[in-house]
Amino acid sequence: MIRSHMRRKLAIGTAVAFSMILARAADDLPKAETILDKYVEATGGKAAYEKHHTEISKGTIELGAMGIK
Repeated sequence: MIRSHMRRKLAIGTAVAFSMILARAADDLPKAETILDKYVEATGGKAAYEKHHTEISKGTIELGAMGIK
């Protein structure tokens, strides 16, 4: 009985400590908006994206195990 209580307390303590570490790490990460802005600039800028209106992709998908193409 005592061992199960100790295990439970250890598990709860570990979970709390891990959640605190994750919360602190999340504060250090850049915002998604910042990442997307950097991507747009690295790939030609906003003006290049405004010129692009349509995109068509063609291809085939093959599921060899099912014999489908």
